[in-house]
Amino acid sequence: MKEKNQKSIDADLLQHDTEERKNSESAGSEAKFRTLFDSTAGELIQNDEKNIRQLFDDYLQMYASRDDRLTKYFSENFSGFTGGGDFLVKDKEQWVAITRQDFDQVKDPIRIELKDVAIQSLADTIAVATGFFIIHLPIKDHILSRETARLVLIFSKESDGWKISHSSISIPYYLVREGEIYPMKELVERNQHLEDLVAERTIQLSKANDDLQKTNEELARTNAEHMQAVEALQQSNQKLEAIISATPDGIGMISLDGKMQFVSDKLAEMNGYSIEQIDEFIGKPVFGFIDPSSHKLLSDNIRKLIAGEAENKLTEYLAVKKDNSRFYIDVNSTVLVDSTGKPKSILFVERDITERKLTEDKLRNYRQHLEESEKELKQLNSSKDKLLSIIGHDLKNPFQIISSFAEMLKEDFIELSEEEKRKYVDIICQSSKSAHRLLDNLLNWAQSQTGGINFLLESLQLKKIVDNSIDVLIAQAKNKNIELDTEINEVTTVMADTNMLDTILRNLISNAIKFTNNGGTVKVSADDTGEMVLVKVSDNGIGLSKVDLEKLFRIDVKNSDIGDSREKGTGLGLILCKEFAEKHNGKIWAESEVGKGSTFSFTLPKN
Repeated sequence: MKEKNQKSIDADLLQHDTEERKNSESAGSEAKFRTLFDSTAGELIQNDEKNIRQLFDDYLQMYASRDDRLTKYFSENFSGFTGGGDFLVKDKEQWVAITRQDFDQVKDPIRIELKDVAIQSLADTIAVATGFFIIHLPIKDHILSRETARLVLIFSKESDGWKISHSSISIPYYLVREGEIYPMKELVERNQHLEDLVAERTIQLSKANDDLQKTNEELARTNAEHMQAVEALQQSNQKLEAIISATPDGIGMISLDGKMQFVSDKLAEMNGYSIEQIDEFIGKPVFGFIDPSSHKLLSDNIRKLIAGEAENKLTEYLAVKKDNSRFYIDVNSTVLVDSTGKPKSILFVERDITERKLTEDKLRNYRQHLEESEKELKQLNSSKDKLLSIIGHDLKNPFQIISSFAEMLKEDFIELSEEEKRKYVDIICQSSKSAHRLLDNLLNWAQSQTGGINFLLESLQLKKIVDNSIDVLIAQAKNKNIELDTEINEVTTVMADTNMLDTILRNLISNAIKFTNNGGTVKVSADDTGEMVLVKVSDNGIGLSKVDLEKLFRIDVKNSDIGDSREKGTGLGLILCKEFAEKHNGKIWAESEVGKGSTFSFTLPKN
């Protein structure tokens, strides 16, 4: 096969389309190529075909992207011949010069259609890769796209990794002419043929011009009619301009690549420009007048318009005025075509909808406010229902007991034994205390809902407050033979409101006593967790089920009868505990297991 010149068409050609690859991709390929050459040294015996194929493909990728940094991976002992050369190149630097001349002739990325490739391991340190392909230069209808070429690369393992020690390329010998890397003279000859055709056509046009001269008199006769048509067109344009001026919407036109071509006075005004400043629009990208948040939407719509895929509907954008302020617009667009039906520009009508958007936002906020108000109203109704339930039943019940047993004492005092009298008095006493606690919680809760409780943070010795709360409840504990225990350091201090903290402790300890069996234990402890102090009230009582745990701290849920003596709990005390704990920026929660007791925990800020 005949070979021409010293110029190269290294068969380093890609298997896929490289026309869209950028310089950053070339740099990435170069790094990947270097890594593969370095990392595969010594591994050819196990993975020779896989590794050499990877090296072969990465070499093609760099070559196709026209990156001459690939020449650094040639061996110093390099040889090769080019598809158009007539001698063997034995010097690496000479091959580098040929490669760069190759890249100078065709600077844009090239593409190949890889037909076949074979990898052979000739020795532990030598491998050869042979590929057949079709070359696609970035030139329409180039002749190489119809021919098959061949590339042979020989790889050798050297001290610093794998290197290319030989490269040979073969393309059809009759294509490459003297002084070429790629067969370009064919294009020159074709251009010469076109010039000849132009010259011939010029002669024909000259003859046609002579014929046209003969028709001048006839054209002169029709000239008057033409002038009348021009005048009619001018009048039509004047009407169109009047319509554009009278419309309240802005009208504009952009090119297919997004450059402004026409702007109406109203459109300029909407964007904060005067009529005299309309020229500042022309030629500028339409994206400069749209907020970046709407750029993707605009780009997609332009593409769809040109492709004939757009729906005929208004589209909203956030636009930018000259002073860089933002306003909302809706736009209706259509494509203008030439006489052949090919799109040539995009006409759009724009309307300022800022006021409408503000109204919609206000309406949306109003609806949200209504929803929040409705939710708050439901909560208030639930609270009201809970309060009425407590007043109507839970508060009424202890007073009925007091009234009944007091009446019995009054009527049967003489007939009753001393034991019965003490029993009745004890029931009246317990019911009175229960009613008092419930009434106290009701008043506290009512005050918390109306903001009637003062909140005063001060440094408090936690153990002292706990001891005070326990002292009030000792009698309740003794009645059930329950031991009250504390594990709180004397130096532990918290920032809290005295009354609120006492209410929390009193409710939690009282509940623990209520739901602990006779002879049980209730313990109050505290731990320093960093910024907060964790307080726990634990008992070894009957415990709570998972269902009962979920009802705690909620005013909208009716608590069931629980406790060792079917003692009723309204849950209002726990609701107060939750509100007062959160008032201190703390939290409250419960852990329990049926038959093993419960632990109620809450946090307070440290002093």
